[in-house]
Amino acid sequence: MSGSPRVERPVDLRLFPLEVVLFPGAELPLRVFESRYRQLVAECVDEGAPFGVVLIAEGESVGDAGVQPRSVGTTARILAQRTDPGGDILLSTVGERRFAIRELHRDRPYLRAEVDYPEEHGRASAEAARAARADYAELIRLRAAIVGGYERDPSLPADDGALADRLAWEGASIAEPRDLQGVLEALDVGERLRRAAPILAGMLEAARELESLVASRRLAGRERFN
Repeated sequence: MSGSPRVERPVDLRLFPLEVVLFPGAELPLRVFESRYRQLVAECVDEGAPFGVVLIAEGESVGDAGVQPRSVGTTARILAQRTDPGGDILLSTVGERRFAIRELHRDRPYLRAEVDYPEEHGRASAEAARAARADYAELIRLRAAIVGGYERDPSLPADDGALADRLAWEGASIAEPRDLQGVLEALDVGERLRRAAPILAGMLEAARELESLVASRRLAGRERFN
């Protein structure tokens, strides 16, 4: 019927459970050494297909046969691969699309699932978007200053949803996986940016402290030579 929303049929997707939350647009290097994931990579390369990166919800490790993934992940596209001297496969990948698992299958050496691709909706408030952009621009300038550079006009994502994704990915080293997963699972753009805000605040606080320390050391160094 005209005007009805388009619904994508579920598709089959190979899964790579990891202790990491991947976001659309983020680059993720991977070292692959298990035979089952070597098979997964070979099949994806042969078909030109992506695979799904999902956070481990239950299980001891990536190699646990009974591992249980979270229900929302991100597809990863293989950009390049090479084999190191030890035989491990080194991948360069980039996140593409959020997906939601509808049915999980364990009939192959690796996990696979029937997934669909949910659409984001809603929008962030103008106030929240302005605040996030101002804080992120400050963060970029602080990072440049820390290494002795200067960033006059930082490049920021135009889309609020993409901005939230970038903030979460850049904050992966200081944020808990469950908080990052919360950002990934938020299809409402306003809610996603709200969930990413504490991550941005943590990065900004750390950058301010480091920039202050670096500036003090530089000043002390100049004073010693005067």
